[in-house]
Amino acid sequence: MQLIRSRRRSLMLEIHPERGLLVRAPLRMPQKEIEAFLHSRRDWIDKHQAHLRHERRLRGPRRYEPGEVFGYLGEELTLAHEPGDSMRRRPKAQRRGASLVLTLHRAGTLSGEERRQALRDSVIAWYRQAAHIELPPRVAFFCDQLDLPLPAISIAHQRRRWGSCSSRSGLRLNVRLLLCDETLIDYVVAHEVCHLREMNHGPRFHDLLEGLIPEARRLSQRLGRESERYRF
Repeated sequence: MQLIRSRRRSLMLEIHPERGLLVRAPLRMPQKEIEAFLHSRRDWIDKHQAHLRHERRLRGPRRYEPGEVFGYLGEELTLAHEPGDSMRRRPKAQRRGASLVLTLHRAGTLSGEERRQALRDSVIAWYRQAAHIELPPRVAFFCDQLDLPLPAISIAHQRRRWGSCSSRSGLRLNVRLLLCDETLIDYVVAHEVCHLREMNHGPRFHDLLEGLIPEARRLSQRLGRESERYRF
């Protein structure tokens, strides 16, 4: 905690991304009064400090070690490891409740970057398999809304583009979408489906998109702000 006194008239709390809890207080306010105020706001402080720790974990480099948290359709999956006895080089990932469990097999003998890459590949492979199940029905739903035939759908792992549309090859959707909540997923899917009719970002395209997703502009801005959170 950092206490900052100034000529202000009231107490204020702030959770700073780098400096932690900041307490801004009037110059002459007694310490006991400040401490009583902090005690009364303990639940708020604990909640926001936990949120800050979570955000730091999301922004930090992935090591794919037990306890790391990955988004999944608006939920959270906590990574866990277990030993395996197979000669498989790649770990096997499977979901068990709120956990994503990696059975290590031979990866348990790897170290350093080789181990991290093997764990990462397995996590992405699991999400890619899930994407083939979760995303096509969403595409079908929005195609029905626009009376369009279902296009070919491919799943890719891309750093920047969330999706793309081609009149020849259909839709390509980023596997990282499954790290997002369903509101953002549906926005991206609807965006690409609208391109099946309007291959541009002109007024007719936006009218079409906002007919499907009324908050499309806000969601586009939100995805831009949060995109670095949704990564492997």
